[in-house]
Amino acid sequence: MNWKNLRKLHPDVAIIYTDYYGAAMEIFLSPEQFGIEDPLVACCGGGGPYGVSASAGCGYGEYKVCDDPSKYASWDGFHPSEAAYKGIAIGLLQGPYTQPPIASITDSCLQIIGLGSSAERKVIYDMMVSSTSGGLSPPAVVLAVAVVLSAAASRALAAPCYPRVFCFGDSLTDTGNIAFLYGNDSRRPSLWPPYGETFFHRATGRSSNGRLIIDFIAEAMGLPFVRPYWGGQTAGNFASGANFAVGGATALSPEFFRERGVPMDDDTVHLDMEMEWFRDLLGMLCTGGDMDGCKGMMNQSLFLVGEIGGNDYNLPLMSGMSIEKIRNFTPSVIAKISSIITELIGLGAKTLVVPGNIPIGCIPMYLMQFESDKKEDYEPKIGCLRWMNEFSQYHNKLLVDELENLRKLHPDVTIIYADYYGAAMEVFLSPERFGIEDPLVACCGGRGPYGVSASVRCGYGEYKVCDDPAKYASWDGFHPSEAAYKGIAIGLLQGSYTQPPIVSITNSCPQIIGLGSSVEHKAMYDFMWQRKNGFLYLREKRRAAVVVLAAVAVLLSASQALAAPCYPRVFSFGDSLTDTGNIAFLYGNDSRRPTLWPPYGETFFHRATGRASNGRLIIDFIADALGLPFVRPYWSGRTAGDFAHGANFAVGGATALSPDFYRERGVHVRDTVHLDMEMNWFRDPLGLLCPDDLADCNDMMKQSLFLVGEIGGNDYNHPLIGGVSIRKIRSFTPSVIAEVSSTITELIGLGAKTLVVPGNLPIGCIPYYLMIFKSGKKEDYEPETGCLRWMNGFSQYHNKLLMDELENLRKLHPDNPLAACCGGGGPYGVSETARCGHGEYKVCDDPQLYGSWDDYHPSEAVFKAIAIGLLRGSYTQAPLACPQITELGSSVEYKVLYDL
Repeated sequence: MNWKNLRKLHPDVAIIYTDYYGAAMEIFLSPEQFGIEDPLVACCGGGGPYGVSASAGCGYGEYKVCDDPSKYASWDGFHPSEAAYKGIAIGLLQGPYTQPPIASITDSCLQIIGLGSSAERKVIYDMMVSSTSGGLSPPAVVLAVAVVLSAAASRALAAPCYPRVFCFGDSLTDTGNIAFLYGNDSRRPSLWPPYGETFFHRATGRSSNGRLIIDFIAEAMGLPFVRPYWGGQTAGNFASGANFAVGGATALSPEFFRERGVPMDDDTVHLDMEMEWFRDLLGMLCTGGDMDGCKGMMNQSLFLVGEIGGNDYNLPLMSGMSIEKIRNFTPSVIAKISSIITELIGLGAKTLVVPGNIPIGCIPMYLMQFESDKKEDYEPKIGCLRWMNEFSQYHNKLLVDELENLRKLHPDVTIIYADYYGAAMEVFLSPERFGIEDPLVACCGGRGPYGVSASVRCGYGEYKVCDDPAKYASWDGFHPSEAAYKGIAIGLLQGSYTQPPIVSITNSCPQIIGLGSSVEHKAMYDFMWQRKNGFLYLREKRRAAVVVLAAVAVLLSASQALAAPCYPRVFSFGDSLTDTGNIAFLYGNDSRRPTLWPPYGETFFHRATGRASNGRLIIDFIADALGLPFVRPYWSGRTAGDFAHGANFAVGGATALSPDFYRERGVHVRDTVHLDMEMNWFRDPLGLLCPDDLADCNDMMKQSLFLVGEIGGNDYNHPLIGGVSIRKIRSFTPSVIAEVSSTITELIGLGAKTLVVPGNLPIGCIPYYLMIFKSGKKEDYEPETGCLRWMNGFSQYHNKLLMDELENLRKLHPDNPLAACCGGGGPYGVSETARCGHGEYKVCDDPQLYGSWDDYHPSEAVFKAIAIGLLRGSYTQAPLACPQITELGSSVEYKVLYDL
């Protein structure tokens, strides 16, 4: 069989050939573009014209290491350098080295981020890899309130700080549940403009002009925005957690207040309700009654319990109840929060963040309603109402005391008090630090000294909106602005407003990134939140050039997955070009494995990690570009939670075929890992991740990205080094391809929908081979590169057979480009009795997967592909030369304009 055969057999599966050869040849043909000085010389080795020798190798004998590995394409004479891996990854992510062309896949993955220095990921790796010096040291960067590693984190090689975040609370945390629960209720202003105008350009249910503290915390952790619970339906929808907070929610039930003479609506959400929703979701995430697996998930999740309790005071205050009577409610509020924390701990939670109350005496609505002529009623430095802020501090004092009691009861659990009050007071005390001009005036509301009035509210009546919300601490007179939320988040993430102090926790979460403009999160949110017109639009101009990843075309449920990543998991198979550490677990301190020792890993990790490079591999750059953590080596994990983001089964030295295959053909090879073994290992975590529910497992497979290779290189390397002729080795290639094909077929049978299959590298450019096969014949070398012609010809032979096989597999699993999305059914989606818009027509779930919209017209996806071909391809004569042609698919401004 050949590549084409596989595509024919599986036409509904995206089988993407990634041209490692072509991408690598870019480096050899134009090394200066990648900052490489001599692509054929090894950085680490024994000297000689190619930097290698027969008597010394990298890590052995009298080897030497170059001063600057970034200027070399080869690390050790056999494996590429990090610079070369990065160059190849750029060719895949931003170049033409995928087949089929990635631009032809219209449902491509959006959240591809740039390949930079990966400073954050370096911190992640440094802090999470088990240290030979013992334990983890405190990070040099200031860490976030919401991110402290659980007890198991020190064992979590390359796992994220938290695969999931679960949060409870009220309007200070609600990211959209209110929209699902109350629909078009005109009494809920956060459902209508101008709410959301600053960041989302539309109302999302958030009670602000933009993002909330939870959004900034998620951003700082490198996670997508936390999905509202009522915005999801399946376990896959909650790959990164869930938000149960609802605007207007209380800690205590309405009955509590009615019994005490406080009127309250029947439909007011309270903390017990939110906890009940969480239990329902837990049943979905931990199917089959596997509480151990569920506890593992709970152990590794972050829980944000609050802010909650504010409305337990706001509603009575607004109804005219005295502060003295309201003060009597506080012990009950604290008791309720404590009971929820206790229940979460009982279910397995290990890291909980519990925010206190904000300074309510600085809220413009209260400043208006409780305006006083008495100077002593106001705090002199900031002008906030003293008595109200003292009440907030009373609530917070009781909460802090209760959390201390809980810590004593549960010493193995990290319970973090998040001082919203103190962090918010930074904004009021030093507003200029946050670009805020008057922290006590609302941006959106009526007139009056505080920007609010009794007759007009934000979104109601003749309200007005300020010109620049970034200069205001209050959005609507009751809720903070995005600028204030960001200021509070900064205080938590980078300040001292956590108890215990975050710097005292030694296995704190390392992957905190800066709070910037969140362009990527915005694109993700815009893409996944709404599809009112049935179409999705690729957004964000500066990312459009990178909108396609060689390995990543979203073919399934991304359009429904609010804030879900392109791929919740990545599974990879292969050899030393992909192994991120399995070799260290399998071979320990084997002195014959140089990748286990310095100077391997020196550039990025500053220690050997098992990677066959001075730094990162292609799989690391792909994970980086997807916004995922480095893919965990399979042998470093034990539980389902360990594989929250997938697993890497690749092992240095692995072959596609078993050693028996070669021994039967007279080729001596030692016992080594091969592709069937890696596939057997894959079945183990599959059992962990889907212990009982195969349907759910099928969904997980559909949503995962599979990298099958590079594999096969060692099937040729071992015989070549052993002196077998290239002609005999060539006869092994069909068997290698067949093995790769059978693995792909098995993965497809298990539910895989997106598979990336790399080809072989140009082995004629490997310094070690250039040394041992040195020739005096000029014709043996390629004139442009100096690489060995006959060896590169062999790599191309392997890649040709691989591509043919993939093409066959694609045809077995195609989407049907000939069927109409909207029409009357039948094999082509059309009929004589019903047409799109007429009769009993039906519309497909995702128009982006169809070539035709109705029985006559192309879909937007096809129109876009044609436009791409005209603007960026060769389908115009003469070629379009206009420099102002922008990338297709961003159009953020136009989409916002149209939406409004």
